[in-house]
Amino acid sequence: MVGLPGVGGSFTLAFWFAAPATACPTGATTPTAWTMGCGLVDAALSFGVSISKAGHVMWGVAPATTVTSAGTYHDNQWHMVVATRDMASG
Repeated sequence: MVGLPGVGGSFTLAFWFAAPATACPTGATTPTAWTMGCGLVDAALSFGVSISKAGHVMWGVAPATTVTSAGTYHDNQWHMVVATRDMASG
């Protein structure tokens, strides 16, 4: 996990990850918020990207916005994540 303290405003976050099926043994299987997954990128609960126990990738912005992938990505293959935060809309 990469910590990004003090990031604000509008920005785009992009990174590659590969996760095995056991990447998130303690996270929720069907989480309703990105904070319930296992963190891939975290900015002190302001925003982050996580993976659920079932392998869904979640991008979230505090206080209560989460977007969850339809597919699963805990297949030990490389995947690119690109997430954009627009300060005006959250």
